[in-house]
Amino acid sequence: MQSMEMQGDLKKAYETSVSMSWAMIAALVLCPLIVEIVKMNNASFAGFAPHTASQIRDLVYGLAILLPLCIRTFRKVILKRGRSSDWKDLAGRLRAATAITILIAEMPAMLGLLLFLLGGFYREFYIALAYSLLVILAYFPRHDRWEKSLTF
Repeated sequence: MQSMEMQGDLKKAYETSVSMSWAMIAALVLCPLIVEIVKMNNASFAGFAPHTASQIRDLVYGLAILLPLCIRTFRKVILKRGRSSDWKDLAGRLRAATAITILIAEMPAMLGLLLFLLGGFYREFYIALAYSLLVILAYFPRHDRWEKSLTF
């Protein structure tokens, strides 16, 4: 009976994580809309602070590349089992790890949006957005991975 209960709770946690992940991806769609609206209203948009953007450009690129590379470390820390870890606790940690992973994966797009708003770097924004979407797809919740994580 516990196995059926475990499967039900796992399914519920998984479905919640998938819905949350899709919602976060949908929110990411707002970024290109902002970029295109700004570009349409200002044909020669060079950013609100181009000097600042050029000063922090390399730092933003470094962060945009580094953060998604750290996802595995964050996930290992979150999913590390303690002695009293049961399957409900692990399912909750899987849900939390998914939320944090998708949030970290979105950061390059957010940093790209920052660069666009500061310096008008629209091409860099779209590169960062594509990179974020690839990372999100790589870590999108998959039921078989969750089941594998729950086996003791």
